[in-house]
Amino acid sequence: MKALSRLFAAGVVAGATLLVSSSASAQSSRGAGYVQGNVLGFTALMNTFGGTGFPMEFSGGYHINGAHEGFVIGGAQKFLFGTGGGVGLATVLRMGYDIAIPIKEMELTIAPYGFGGPAYGDGWGGVRAHFGFGVEGRFFPLTEGAGKGFFAVARPFELGFVPATGGTFVPYTFSLGAGYAF
Repeated sequence: MKALSRLFAAGVVAGATLLVSSSASAQSSRGAGYVQGNVLGFTALMNTFGGTGFPMEFSGGYHINGAHEGFVIGGAQKFLFGTGGGVGLATVLRMGYDIAIPIKEMELTIAPYGFGGPAYGDGWGGVRAHFGFGVEGRFFPLTEGAGKGFFAVARPFELGFVPATGGTFVPYTFSLGAGYAF
């Protein structure tokens, strides 16, 4: 638990540093709304419950400043297909702050976020709370035309918490996917 506290503190410091340093960045040229699907990856339970699974997530959101950066609010439908055959689901509200980094006419967006909502499915013993935080990167490789909003997304880090009878599930998730900003 001490390592988890240190990891959380490091994330808060890194997020605060990024927020302060992002105030001088150029505004994103991509649309404020987005949809994405993360369909490749793995989830590992980081506590005594143990186990692994295959995550899948479909999400969308809107940046309140009108471009693909700054404060964003959205939602996600999460699926976790366990290697033992069970399926876990969560419907969450997601909020974050996206930082756009122009690379010539392409763009990289660093997106730290937090989420929360109900978890349910096989083996959960009813509806549970699911909350956590993470960071993902979105790379916009196309510079013009209708495809300008296409992006590839990598989520190297997401840590969730699901309080349950007998302990708390602590899933770590890594995932890859794609999306479109409009």
